[in-house]
Amino acid sequence: MLLMVKVYDRTRWNNNPKLEVKIFRRLEDGSKTFGQLLETLGWGTQTLTNYLKNLGDKGCIERKKRGRIVFYTLIQSNADVRQMLGWDWLPSADVRIHKRVELDKLNEEQFIASWLNSIKFTFLNIIQIYMLIGKKTKEPDKETKSITTMRNFLEGYVSDLADTITFNGEVMAKEIKLGILNPERIWEARNKLLKQIKNEIMSF
Repeated sequence: MLLMVKVYDRTRWNNNPKLEVKIFRRLEDGSKTFGQLLETLGWGTQTLTNYLKNLGDKGCIERKKRGRIVFYTLIQSNADVRQMLGWDWLPSADVRIHKRVELDKLNEEQFIASWLNSIKFTFLNIIQIYMLIGKKTKEPDKETKSITTMRNFLEGYVSDLADTITFNGEVMAKEIKLGILNPERIWEARNKLLKQIKNEIMSF
C-alpha cells in the first residue's frame, strides 16, 4: 500500500508582514536576546523561532553569540527592512514616531498625555493606509497585490493600537497598585483632557 504524504512549506506560515514588522520594531533600538523578544512579543517559542530563522535567511536580522548569550540584530541596510520600517514605498509618508518613555517616571497628567500621544501616532498611520487603499482602488491599472500588502500593514497597525491601549492600561493599573500613580489625580487629568477635547469639538 502506497502512502501519500503531503509536505508543507513551513516558511509560508512564518512570513506575515505585520508580524515581521513587530520583530523589526523591537530590534530598532538595539540588539535583543531571544528571551527579551519572547517577553515583549508574547508569542509562542516555536513561532518566534521560526520567524527569526526566516528573517535570518532573508538577511533582515543577524544572529550573533556573545559569550553564552545569543543576540539578534536588525540589519538596517537590508532593502526589506528599509521598506517596512522607513516606508520607502509610500509617498512622503513617514509619520511613524517612536518615543521611548520611562512610564514609571511620569506623573498622572504626563502618563495620560503619553498614552494618548502613542495612540494618536498609530491612528494617523491607520488613516494614511486607508487613504492609500482608496487611492489605489481608484486606479484600475494598479496591481491588487499592493492593496493586499497595505491591508497586511493595516492589520498590523490595528493590532498595535490594541496592544498600546492594553499595555498602557496594565501599566497604569500596576502603578496605582504600587502607589506610583494616584487614581484621584488620574481622574482629574482625564476630566481636564476631556474638557479640552469637548472645547476643540465645539470650535469646529
